[in-house]
Amino acid sequence: MPAYVPILKAKAGEVEALQHLEAPPTPLRPLLELVPPSSRQQSGDLEEAEELDGANDSDTGQGPTDPTNGGGEPRKLTRQLRKLALAIRDDLPAGTICSIDTSYIDALPFASDAWECFTATLTEQLEPTPIRPVFRLPDPPERLAWVRGVIAEFGEGACLRLGSPDSDADVRQAAALLPQVLTRLELVPEQIDVVIDLWSIEDDRDLQRGLAAAEELLKWTDQYPWRSVTVAGGAFPASIGHLPGDAVSSLPRRDADLWRQLQERQPARPPDFGDYAIAHPAPGTGSRAPMPNLRYATDAEWQVWRRRTPRELGNERFCIICRDVVASEHFPTDRRRLCWGDQQIAARSEECSSPGNAAKWRAFGTSRHLALVSDRLARCGEP
Repeated sequence: MPAYVPILKAKAGEVEALQHLEAPPTPLRPLLELVPPSSRQQSGDLEEAEELDGANDSDTGQGPTDPTNGGGEPRKLTRQLRKLALAIRDDLPAGTICSIDTSYIDALPFASDAWECFTATLTEQLEPTPIRPVFRLPDPPERLAWVRGVIAEFGEGACLRLGSPDSDADVRQAAALLPQVLTRLELVPEQIDVVIDLWSIEDDRDLQRGLAAAEELLKWTDQYPWRSVTVAGGAFPASIGHLPGDAVSSLPRRDADLWRQLQERQPARPPDFGDYAIAHPAPGTGSRAPMPNLRYATDAEWQVWRRRTPRELGNERFCIICRDVVASEHFPTDRRRLCWGDQQIAARSEECSSPGNAAKWRAFGTSRHLALVSDRLARCGEP
């Protein structure tokens, strides 16, 4: 049975969805990306804003660069990491081990000062729950030293991520860099989960590009006894602002299509499946006040509901969406087996005292996506 590796921004909506995750029917290894608070990434991609989000300078201002003593972004990031660590420790199903990727903060001015504090925060909050740090082969020595320290603290090895937003991983470069990186980290392949990250699968041409890259990289990974190998990509668009309001739109899940085609080409040893759930792979700059919307996963597509009118209802328009979803052919007929996200949608279809906001809508949709993919991998052997 393939395992599932959802790649999620460690933001409020995604973390809440994880907190309500029931024991999945297939092995689950979440990969969580830590993003700077000042980026104001509410949803992990672009949204059509209806109004200014009202953030003031104190929301994004830079403070002292010591993350353990002072304010500003480093302190906010440490606080965010502490909340994430508590959620991982207290709320995830037993046996679930997350990988943590800090690459989005590595280029920031305070990163080198923050790494030690992050390790201390993780160690203090997570014990005895383990995590795995994410690294890339071109990482500089100072970052690999931090990864080695986290490995030493938790004893669960690490996660190697191949590929970047700019290009797919180069096999020759990977082969050249791997020996020295393993030596620096004091690891062997059996202690490493590999994630082949194909990034965005936006159209059919991207799908073919991803297939070719994945096949080449899988041939290379077959030379080593890795703990696991995952092929991941994200098919959700960077923006839903172009989709019509007061309507439902279907978007193809090309990341799942890619994995199925890859499995057909080499059925003897299919890789594990990874995706970016209902978000685009890149961090977003979306408003905190988007038009009410819901991204709802089905077997082959996402159904995206958006509600523009009546404008005077504000966020209560989300409850209209919930009623439409529950009445649709896509909503589960067996109410006893609803995931947490579906339960929240059903409740708001009946009573609208708490319609929620963008983070809540993202939590409900992410919960539905995680439950659907986990169930399909267990029942059908495909996402």
